[in-house]
Amino acid sequence: MQGKGSLAPHEALYLHELLMSKSTCVEKLIAMRPMIQDQQLAQLADQSITSTKKEMQEIQGLLSSTGMVTLL
Repeated sequence: MQGKGSLAPHEALYLHELLMSKSTCVEKLIAMRPMIQDQQLAQLADQSITSTKKEMQEIQGLLSSTGMVTLL
């Protein structure tokens, strides 16, 4: 990190790439969720969707504090 509370350009780019990767993963999991028949696996999928969405919000917060716009 450069100064306190600011991201270097390469850090912001990395966070953006991470956000896009998480977005793709959660979209696939949401699409496949109706096909899951096992109750335990369904619960794990639901937990994963919830936690990934929370992580995405945290990353978006970091990126918005740098002035970088994300379109999700």
